[in-house]
Amino acid sequence: ADFAGIKPQIAAITEAAMRGELDFEGALDARVALLAGLNEAVIERCLAERVTIMPGAVALIGTMRARGATAILVSGGFTRFAEPVAAQIGFHRAIANRLEIAGGVLSGTVTKPIVGSDTKL
Repeated sequence: ADFAGIKPQIAAITEAAMRGELDFEGALDARVALLAGLNEAVIERCLAERVTIMPGAVALIGTMRARGATAILVSGGFTRFAEPVAAQIGFHRAIANRLEIAGGVLSGTVTKPIVGSDTKL
């Protein structure tokens, strides 16, 4: 949203959801709709410039895996962020929402079903 210059609009939708006016799925659909037409290259730039791995994350997942655990990153965010982060940290896989992209441009939609609290459970 920040890279697209629509941070205030996204924040307004998030606030409406926090007030209970929209459920998670509706809020996600509304936020993603505002991204329609955005070049997908912005995703890689945002990933490189804004996403950082928390200290201890690699050690935590490495320890879990060494002890036989299966580590899966489940996020209400997007696969284009969750998958590279999961790979960098050492998760077995990631489950997240998939942005729909056509011709290198975000369509403004998310593949259904949406990954939300039910999926996380």
